[in-house]
Amino acid sequence: MLFYFIYFLFAPVFSLIIYISKFLNKKIQHHLTHENQTLKNVLKKLSYIDRNQTKILLFHAASAGEFEQLKPILKKIDRNKYFLIQSFTSPTIFTKEFNNNLFDVCCYQPYDLFWKSYYYFSKIKPHAYIVTRHDIWPSHLYFARKLGIKIFYINANLHLNSIWIKKYISWVSKSIFKNLHFCLVPSENIKNIFLNI
Repeated sequence: MLFYFIYFLFAPVFSLIIYISKFLNKKIQHHLTHENQTLKNVLKKLSYIDRNQTKILLFHAASAGEFEQLKPILKKIDRNKYFLIQSFTSPTIFTKEFNNNLFDVCCYQPYDLFWKSYYYFSKIKPHAYIVTRHDIWPSHLYFARKLGIKIFYINANLHLNSIWIKKYISWVSKSIFKNLHFCLVPSENIKNIFLNI
């Protein structure tokens, strides 16, 4: 809990850095400019869904490579039972896949500021939040867990030089990864690294 107290305390500083970055980085600018509108689009489509009949699944892929890893899973989901939301971080993959028929609607996942994270998950209220590969953000996991949303981390990867397993930061890793409900790893070695955390 100490980690989250410190992390949330510094959120205004992170917010200022992100705001300044939009003037220096076109991708960040595109993300921030369209983030709210894409969420409104998701909420509009969700307003037509009967949540007693259909479960909402929120998938997240930061980039094109991570989305490629999700495609085989998305193809196998029964769309009569599940409504699929796909979120992205990168504008490159967002603009390319915006109208892909593998999901029902897509949006930008907000940057990891606690007020944005809480608003995002409390409005969408998915049955499950499925993240692939690397894009793990503390506020997203914290509020998803607090709101009773199941968190699935698939194709999870930690290498021996990862900052997550350094002794001086292990208390942070434990605080973040304990929010997961399920973790799927590609090898026995990576499984053991996670178990050590």
